[in-house]
Amino acid sequence: MNYSILYLNSSRNVSRVDSNLTERLSLSELNSQEVFKRLPVIVFISILILVGTIGNLHVLYIYYRKFNRSTYRNFVLTLAAIDIVSCAISMPFEIYDELYPYLFQADVACKVFRFINFTLAIATGLMLVVISSERYRRICRPFGSQLTEKQSIYALIGIIICASGASLPALYVYGIKTTQIPGFDSFGTECTWGDHIEVYVGYIFYGETLMTVIGCMIALVVIYSIVGKYLWDHAHKMSKNMRTKYQMKEPIKLDVIEEETADQIRRARDSFRSIKQSNENGTAANKDEMKHNKCNKKARKLELPIKNIKQNLDATTSSGNTSPNHIPKPSPNWKRQKNLQTCDMKGLKKAFKNVTGRPAGANPLLSKPEKNVPDREKRITIVLFTITVLFIVSFLPYIVILILYSADESYEKSMTTVEHAVYLIGLRLYMINNVANPFLYSSFDSKFKKHLMEIYSFLNALI
Repeated sequence: MNYSILYLNSSRNVSRVDSNLTERLSLSELNSQEVFKRLPVIVFISILILVGTIGNLHVLYIYYRKFNRSTYRNFVLTLAAIDIVSCAISMPFEIYDELYPYLFQADVACKVFRFINFTLAIATGLMLVVISSERYRRICRPFGSQLTEKQSIYALIGIIICASGASLPALYVYGIKTTQIPGFDSFGTECTWGDHIEVYVGYIFYGETLMTVIGCMIALVVIYSIVGKYLWDHAHKMSKNMRTKYQMKEPIKLDVIEEETADQIRRARDSFRSIKQSNENGTAANKDEMKHNKCNKKARKLELPIKNIKQNLDATTSSGNTSPNHIPKPSPNWKRQKNLQTCDMKGLKKAFKNVTGRPAGANPLLSKPEKNVPDREKRITIVLFTITVLFIVSFLPYIVILILYSADESYEKSMTTVEHAVYLIGLRLYMINNVANPFLYSSFDSKFKKHLMEIYSFLNALI
């Protein structure tokens, strides 16, 4: 047996193991150095996990136990559930990803968690669009068909299904990718677009996600702009009506209104007569005259109820019956007013409006008040609008970074340590959207704030 050959082969095997071990140790050291540079990112995500989990648990408990069933309650509970999943699953995975920037080996975990991240992001955008459309109906179309509590549940289920379907390509696109460590000859592995796909496939998926999120943002801006303009115009009208109301310093007397109304009717009748006379022609003169006399007869009948009401009031006063519960018997002539609907009174009504400044048949004492938007609907709209603004603001850095990365992949390699940490935090700023909602509820929803204070006042009493 040739022992020299065996020894030579053994020496080669040992040298290969030592070489691989040396390369592995150096890669581990490089990974540890990179983790140290990413500590600000890890601390940032850890704070978000802690604050977001505690806050959203409060939201789930209070809205589920203390609020009545409604579309608003369903929306808030679903958003809180998405935030809890993000804080409990997505964010811890991001920390794990930052701990192994060059040694990530879990291929299945990479695919699943990236799929969950995209599903939650797209579901949040679609849900806010549905919420904004519901707010539009409540505020701008209060008498139209509204989204019911059961329909809102179906809509939310449909949103989750659509978001999951739009995120399915992530299961194929993402995986383990071998990359060269900047400044070294060593190669590491990370969770991103896998080695098994072409680069353009990843760009297509990024483009799909960007278009979905940007489309949601545009829809949100348009819908809330319409709602905001409606509320602004409504508030202006209500303010104008209130100023007009307070400008009426002297009380209105019934007999003055009666005499004024009778005089306005006579003036309207005379104005209508002049209009008819100016438009007469020779062929239809007799026919128009008959119609004119008929309308004049109807107009004269308007004066009879006024006179009868005043006579009844005078008779009641002279008889000594001044009880506030006494209602004078109206004249039988009031039934004749119903016949006005069968008469062609368009010209008379137009003349009446020109003289009096109000449509014919309008109550001279009271005008119909403007339909007011309930304060609770305004508060709910403000809460959901601030959530929408937070969604847009928190996602903008992520969108900008994706666009820059798609335009030039090499700009990340030229960053300093501080710039790279800021860059990685910017990629995770959208996570603030999953943390800040409880603070918005406590600021703008008085009922939520009340129950929140009750919880802590109860705990304080126990302590």
